[in-house]
Amino acid sequence: MTLPLTMVFDSIELKRIPVTIGGVEYVLQEADSEAGALYEDTMIASVKMEDSKPVSVSNVKKRDLDLLVSCLRIEEKTDKGVKERRVLRSFVMELPRKVTAPLIDAVKEMSGIETTGEELGESPEDTGDNSD
Repeated sequence: MTLPLTMVFDSIELKRIPVTIGGVEYVLQEADSEAGALYEDTMIASVKMEDSKPVSVSNVKKRDLDLLVSCLRIEEKTDKGVKERRVLRSFVMELPRKVTAPLIDAVKEMSGIETTGEELGESPEDTGDNSD
């Protein structure tokens, strides 16, 4: 990899999209650096290795739900005005899959998080992807 001579980031604003769940308005935002690092650390920790080869992966869906908890926000009215906070983990865990699955897909897309079979410890034969 050749490093660029300069790097310019015109905006450091996180991508955000409005979401309504059960008539309540939320904001789904791109993963910040902390959420992305926690996701990647959990992904690495979830792969069991034997003889330098991945043999199993655990907690894949839980890892996705934890990412969603880090990225789903709600506005809360306080005596000092309106404050945005993360939703409670228990709230996300009680949502139906038909709600969490597209939210997880959206936050991964916004955040540039890709999960391929190889990252999950699978070989191309396991995923059915035999393309070269």
